[in-house]
Amino acid sequence: MNWLSDFVRPKIKKITTKEIADNLWTKCPQCGHMLFTKELEKNNFVCSACDHHLRFPVLKRFAMLFDNAEYKLISLPQLKEDPLNFKDSKKYSDRLRSYRKATGSQDAIKIAQGEIGGISCVVAAFDFGFMGGSMGTVVGEGIVKAAELATKGNYPLTFWKRNENALEITRTKYGSYCRSIAFNILRNGEDAEECVNDSLLNAWNSIPPNKPRNLRTYLGKLVRNVSINRFEHYSAQKRGGTQTELAISELENSLSDEADVFAHLEGEAITRCINTLLKNNPKEKRIVFVRRYWYFDSIADIAKAYSLSESKVTSILFRMRKELKEALEKEGVNL
Repeated sequence: MNWLSDFVRPKIKKITTKEIADNLWTKCPQCGHMLFTKELEKNNFVCSACDHHLRFPVLKRFAMLFDNAEYKLISLPQLKEDPLNFKDSKKYSDRLRSYRKATGSQDAIKIAQGEIGGISCVVAAFDFGFMGGSMGTVVGEGIVKAAELATKGNYPLTFWKRNENALEITRTKYGSYCRSIAFNILRNGEDAEECVNDSLLNAWNSIPPNKPRNLRTYLGKLVRNVSINRFEHYSAQKRGGTQTELAISELENSLSDEADVFAHLEGEAITRCINTLLKNNPKEKRIVFVRRYWYFDSIADIAKAYSLSESKVTSILFRMRKELKEALEKEGVNL
């Protein structure tokens, strides 16, 4: 983005009050950072300040899903808007009109036809931005129309619908796993629980467009990143987690004395070297290395969990760090 050409006119003709578009900036609901909307869209609606995943618009999802971002929106059926004359704090018909004006959409569902991987298909997606994805008569008939269109052309039919119950089900199944990752990094139960909550919300906001093959691994990486961000914030305030600091100090000797270890571990060359290191070592050593430097388990916990002596765990880690350093030097990584 060129701030000079985009925002500064060549000549100031007159001083005037200019109305600013409502959607020029977007506030991150997680950290409160003000984000330039165009830059936010380029970043796939991920906050550049805290990595929070904001709600992803339906049409943007369609553009990412269909080949070459080309698709045709299918018009929704025209029906009586409120056959039950429903009213709570506001008439349902009035609520519909206000949402249509605000969103430019007819109702809480959008139907598109296009090609995915060269195969023609029909996709129906619920739009949470329209009255929270409320299902009215138009939505119901829209689903029927999508099914009829797919049947007529013998196309695959895909529906996107998210249910908030999925969050609780995910928490029940993966909550303890995620909490263990966060706690190992932060060594504080309250902080760990907050990181798990933030990670589940990030997962909710990022699926779709993301389609993780392994949800457990995806959640583990989310909660680890959130926990590391909080750990780094606390470290700046001299509030670190003991095991995390010990593990980092061990890796610093292999990577760099002053480098950002977390940033290093995300590097392509180092990732390749670590993958090779793990591949070339037996299962027991792989487990020990990953438990220490990915999950940040203590040496005592690793020894107890896998029936090893603490001295053997320490020896395994020392030798694998040495192998990693030699591999990095051979790769030409600047340490």
